[in-house]
Amino acid sequence: MTEKVKTAVIMAAGMGTRFGDMTETMPKGFIKAGGQSMVERSIQTLIDCGIHRIIIGTGYHREAYETLAEQYPQIVCCFSPRYAETNSMFTLWNCRDIIGTDDFLLLESDLVFQKQAITSLLESPHPDLMLVTPVTKFQDQYYIQVDEDKVLSGCSTNKEDLTVYGEMVGIHKISHRFYQKMCEDYALKMKEQPKLGYEFELEDISRHHINLHVLKVDDLKWYEIDDPADLAYAEEHVLPFIDGLDSQESQQKSSFPMNIKRNILLNPGPATTTDTVKMAQVVPDICPREREFAGMMKSLRNDLLKVAHAPAEKYTSVLFCGSGTINIDICLNSLLPEGKKVLVVNNGAYSTRAVEICQYYGLPHIDLKSSVYEQPDLDAVARTLDENPDVALVYTTHHETGTGVLNPIREIGALAHQHGAVFVVDTTSSLGMIPFDMEADNVDFCMASAQKGLMAMTGLSFIIGNEDEIRKSKDYPKRSYYCNLYLQYDYFERTGEMHFTPPVQTIYATMQALKEYFAEGEAAKFARHRRVFEAIHKGLDELGFKDVIKRELQSGLVVSVLYPSDPDWNFERVHDYCYSHGFTIYPGKISTTNTFRLCALGTIDTPDIEAFFRVLRDALVHEGIQIPISYN
Repeated sequence: MTEKVKTAVIMAAGMGTRFGDMTETMPKGFIKAGGQSMVERSIQTLIDCGIHRIIIGTGYHREAYETLAEQYPQIVCCFSPRYAETNSMFTLWNCRDIIGTDDFLLLESDLVFQKQAITSLLESPHPDLMLVTPVTKFQDQYYIQVDEDKVLSGCSTNKEDLTVYGEMVGIHKISHRFYQKMCEDYALKMKEQPKLGYEFELEDISRHHINLHVLKVDDLKWYEIDDPADLAYAEEHVLPFIDGLDSQESQQKSSFPMNIKRNILLNPGPATTTDTVKMAQVVPDICPREREFAGMMKSLRNDLLKVAHAPAEKYTSVLFCGSGTINIDICLNSLLPEGKKVLVVNNGAYSTRAVEICQYYGLPHIDLKSSVYEQPDLDAVARTLDENPDVALVYTTHHETGTGVLNPIREIGALAHQHGAVFVVDTTSSLGMIPFDMEADNVDFCMASAQKGLMAMTGLSFIIGNEDEIRKSKDYPKRSYYCNLYLQYDYFERTGEMHFTPPVQTIYATMQALKEYFAEGEAAKFARHRRVFEAIHKGLDELGFKDVIKRELQSGLVVSVLYPSDPDWNFERVHDYCYSHGFTIYPGKISTTNTFRLCALGTIDTPDIEAFFRVLRDALVHEGIQIPISYN
């Protein structure tokens, strides 16, 4: 499901008996909430979000919906003659011929909700997705339990039955594959369970057949209206917020009309972002010296510590304006005491960059160089430290993005600390994507940029480090003005601001990206990146490509692919074909071997990778390259 869904199914067959006299002459969906019927609110929101076809499963007072269909060309009605003796799953099953092979949004007719409920589902790469919010005091709700990958594992109206993750909204995204399995399974149960609710069929399929992921949106405004008391509550406490928020969004869209094409970036950063992160940059102009903005940066710095599992009583984060390389520069020039050396444990292009910075500043250093195809030799690291007691700073790269090798930082850090050295790690292409813990991994300083694991925009970089060591560096030689760690740290501590002008819009985008990071959940995010990585390998294997790094050494984020021997192979032409179809691939960074890289960064998932490999296959055919790929 790489294209946005264009079909929706509204289940509206029920009799709405809890409304009493109000539903004698009309179905429940036609009750007005805030001056407009609930179902028309839903229909207009769906159309506004790009839904082209709306299937309404009707029953009680079907004529009301059939009349409505005359006003909206998008609507198709599907009558369920057994509506009085069945339940929502029968209504959904009864629509199967009209739904056909479409993927679709599924929703109930008695909901009022913010537009974000629809856009959040449409923007997610998951083909099958249930929308939930945190548990409220609402009554008569379905409570949801998930596994460690945020996949539906339980559903009940009784909180005590589950480890509750959230409360079901009643809006879902369903693929044709998932729906087909629901229909097949329900056909076997229909006779014994005619009144089965669709919620329990979703649970059954997710537990036993196809994963139904669960998306929790913390601040979503919505309400299910089942009776007059619900209606009164919604009109007083919920609808004013929904109408206000959606009106504000509409005004922003009219001021900034945007139809953003979604490109899939398989390069090692910047990464594919959500539209909500992109749009977070569209804010009123603000001077970054205002207290409001300083407060935002304080919150951002605290959140970054959480991403790195860095205890706030020991570590701090310091923000800089620039690309990831600025962090390497800052740490090396700021943290080396007079008369001491840097040891660079170097097995790739990005640690080589650290060596070049040492050379540029004239810093005493040791370039402990090893094969780019292997992890560093820990014995060689220990031996070098034994032979060079004047090493005060050990530096390496966690994930060598040029090759995809993951380095043993925990072991290197332990050796550094045994020899009294500070350990600095470049985590630019690993932080927020694979497990990392400042304390457990023996790291004193790590670094990253917003456009990588956080899936925000370029221009903001940050260093997370031991606060005591930063204070000590005040007395070290001053080798740079703009790129001095203590100078920036001290200015933050005294004023709450960056010493020089910050990248204002990028900071707003990063704040939004962090909200989405924590909403997705660390374990689920790591698992998603791993799924993408495995899908990349599966696609490469099917085409016959070879990777150059041993699988057990790979980070789970980057695959370095060997150029084919085929005389018709031309990376630039294959790249251009893929790029023209919305996919970016990237050249390798191994000087002795011709490679290209495919990366598992960004807001992508396995359906995006499956779509990419269809395009890549087409590119190979277009260029006359033999499949399976040949190697001499």
